[in-house]
Amino acid sequence: MGRKVAATFKASGLVGKWIHAHERDTDEARVYVGPEVRLGLSRGRTVYEFGPDGRFTESGPGPTDRTRARSGKAAVDGDVLILKYGDGSERRIRFEFDKGCLRLLRTGV
Repeated sequence: MGRKVAATFKASGLVGKWIHAHERDTDEARVYVGPEVRLGLSRGRTVYEFGPDGRFTESGPGPTDRTRARSGKAAVDGDVLILKYGDGSERRIRFEFDKGCLRLLRTGV
Protein backbone atom coordinates (compact mmCIF):
# COMPACT_ATOMS: atom_id res chain seq x y z
CA MET A 1 0.00 0.00 0.00
CA GLY A 2 1.32 3.48 -0.91
CA ARG A 3 2.04 6.26 1.53
CA LYS A 4 -0.76 8.65 2.38
CA VAL A 5 -0.49 12.20 1.06
CA ALA A 6 -1.74 14.71 3.66
CA ALA A 7 -5.29 15.77 2.72
CA THR A 8 -4.22 19.38 3.22
CA PHE A 9 -0.83 20.85 3.90
CA LYS A 10 -2.28 22.40 7.07
CA ALA A 11 -2.83 18.89 8.47
CA SER A 12 0.89 18.14 8.17
CA GLY A 13 1.71 20.42 11.15
CA LEU A 14 4.44 22.20 9.16
CA VAL A 15 2.57 25.49 8.67
CA GLY A 16 4.62 28.41 9.93
CA LYS A 17 8.19 29.68 9.89
CA TRP A 18 11.18 27.33 10.27
CA ILE A 19 14.70 28.68 10.81
CA HIS A 20 17.86 26.62 10.26
CA ALA A 21 19.61 26.12 13.59
CA HIS A 22 23.14 25.20 12.40
CA GLU A 23 24.21 24.61 15.98
CA ARG A 24 21.67 21.77 16.34
CA ASP A 25 22.52 19.95 13.10
CA THR A 26 23.64 16.34 13.26
CA ASP A 27 25.33 14.04 10.77
CA GLU A 28 21.85 12.71 9.94
CA ALA A 29 19.83 15.93 9.61
CA ARG A 30 19.61 19.68 9.23
CA VAL A 31 17.55 21.05 12.11
CA TYR A 32 14.96 23.85 11.85
CA VAL A 33 13.16 25.53 14.75
CA GLY A 34 10.33 28.03 15.09
CA PRO A 35 10.90 31.77 15.49
CA GLU A 36 10.20 31.58 19.23
CA VAL A 37 13.53 29.78 19.74
CA ARG A 38 16.42 32.14 20.44
CA LEU A 39 19.41 31.41 18.24
CA GLY A 40 22.90 32.88 18.27
CA LEU A 41 24.16 35.29 15.66
CA SER A 42 24.83 33.85 12.24
CA ARG A 43 25.99 35.19 8.86
CA GLY A 44 22.79 33.80 7.42
CA ARG A 45 20.20 31.16 8.10
CA THR A 46 17.95 29.38 5.66
CA VAL A 47 14.29 29.99 6.47
CA TYR A 48 11.23 28.12 5.21
CA GLU A 49 7.81 29.68 5.65
CA PHE A 50 4.83 27.43 4.85
CA GLY A 51 1.23 28.62 4.47
CA PRO A 52 -1.79 26.42 5.20
CA ASP A 53 -2.37 25.94 1.46
CA GLY A 54 1.18 24.60 0.97
CA ARG A 55 2.61 27.73 -0.61
CA PHE A 56 6.09 28.36 0.69
CA THR A 57 9.02 30.71 0.57
CA GLU A 58 12.61 29.56 1.08
CA SER A 59 15.10 32.30 1.84
CA GLY A 60 18.72 32.25 2.78
CA PRO A 61 22.15 33.62 2.06
CA GLY A 62 23.17 33.74 -1.57
CA PRO A 63 26.70 33.57 -3.01
CA THR A 64 27.44 37.17 -1.97
CA ASP A 65 25.80 36.76 1.48
CA ARG A 66 22.78 38.74 0.32
CA THR A 67 19.48 37.06 1.07
CA ARG A 68 17.74 35.48 -1.87
CA ALA A 69 14.34 33.86 -1.90
CA ARG A 70 12.50 31.24 -3.92
CA SER A 71 8.89 30.24 -3.64
CA GLY A 72 6.60 27.48 -4.72
CA LYS A 73 4.15 24.85 -3.54
CA ALA A 74 4.84 22.16 -0.95
CA ALA A 75 3.18 18.82 -0.26
CA VAL A 76 3.75 15.99 2.19
CA ASP A 77 3.78 12.32 1.16
CA GLY A 78 4.34 10.18 4.25
CA ASP A 79 7.77 11.21 5.57
CA VAL A 80 8.72 13.09 2.39
CA LEU A 81 8.45 16.85 1.99
CA ILE A 82 7.99 17.73 -1.68
CA LEU A 83 9.03 21.25 -2.67
CA LYS A 84 7.96 22.36 -6.15
CA TYR A 85 9.62 25.68 -6.99
CA GLY A 86 8.20 28.35 -9.27
CA ASP A 87 10.98 27.71 -11.81
CA GLY A 88 9.75 24.12 -12.30
CA SER A 89 12.46 22.41 -10.24
CA GLU A 90 11.55 20.03 -7.44
CA ARG A 91 13.18 18.70 -4.25
CA ARG A 92 12.09 15.69 -2.24
CA ILE A 93 13.41 15.59 1.31
CA ARG A 94 12.76 12.99 3.98
CA PHE A 95 11.80 14.69 7.24
CA GLU A 96 10.92 14.17 10.87
CA PHE A 97 8.76 16.54 12.86
CA ASP A 98 8.54 16.42 16.62
CA LYS A 99 8.10 18.84 19.51
CA GLY A 100 8.44 22.01 17.46
CA CYS A 101 11.54 20.77 15.65
CA LEU A 102 11.72 20.05 11.91
CA ARG A 103 14.55 17.75 10.88
CA LEU A 104 15.37 17.53 7.15
CA LEU A 105 17.20 14.25 6.78
CA ARG A 106 20.40 14.06 4.78
CA THR A 107 19.59 10.60 3.43
CA GLY A 108 18.03 10.35 0.00
CA VAL A 109 14.42 9.66 -0.87
